[in-house]
Amino acid sequence: MQAKVRIGKISYLNLVPFFKELAKNGFKEAEYYSGVPKLLNTKLRRGQLDLSPASNVCLKDPNLELLAPVGVKANGPVKSVYLGLPSNSKTTSSEFYQALEKGKSLQNPPGSIWVSSESEASVELCKKLYVKVFGSEPVLLQTEQPKHQNWQLWIGDEALKRRDVFEDVIDLAHAWRKQSGTEFVFGVWVSRKSWKSPHKQQIKETLLESARLADDQIKRDPEAYWDNSLLSHGVDKNTVLNYWPHIQYELSSSDINALRHFLDSSSLAKPLGPAIQSELRPRTQVSREIKGP
Repeated sequence: MQAKVRIGKISYLNLVPFFKELAKNGFKEAEYYSGVPKLLNTKLRRGQLDLSPASNVCLKDPNLELLAPVGVKANGPVKSVYLGLPSNSKTTSSEFYQALEKGKSLQNPPGSIWVSSESEASVELCKKLYVKVFGSEPVLLQTEQPKHQNWQLWIGDEALKRRDVFEDVIDLAHAWRKQSGTEFVFGVWVSRKSWKSPHKQQIKETLLESARLADDQIKRDPEAYWDNSLLSHGVDKNTVLNYWPHIQYELSSSDINALRHFLDSSSLAKPLGPAIQSELRPRTQVSREIKGP
């Protein structure tokens, strides 16, 4: 008897529409392991998962590969990944965005930045943008709770819950667009290169179809994915419905190229290129049920 496919499931609101479509399209007998991105990244690297949505930096791992052109991409300002600025900040978000857009440097960098322990991609993005604006590496803190005087990097559901705490925030997806002209890909669907399955191609197609269905439904009527059990995330309904349209799951070839640019690794060009080309195909409805790996 074959073992069930082990799938990671990021426990944030941003992936609720995608996983609802995935449940309809198959994977009914898969084993799901929920957690924050950094935890699932670790499980993938240790071989404790077969496939999972993961931080984009996982593509630097020689044992992992992009499974399909599916992930979590910002569609404009992402709202759930930002630097919260204290009231005494010497830099405003407008000044930060303008510096990125015009390629100028700012003075008076913050003394330190408290960063969430739940993410890797957002921390890397924060560091890159900080260096671009201030010309030096930031001092990063990962204490249990941030101090009020610190710049604070929040991600996921906690970011949505805490948004009103700050008078001013730097949305990192919006900042990246100011600097690069492209949307930011925070997460990608990754599998271990050693993972073998007779259903692998079906799984790829199912992931892609689920992404397309979720993207289309979010554009038409995001409320279709709402149910009151989601209130357990601590975010109100209106906030969630206004948030989902800022997320997109299907990745284009230009998204992948932008991701390569972010990762700044020429060694990624060869393994990623053919895989992406093979997956970017006309839309087809996937109706198979996948029960095993």
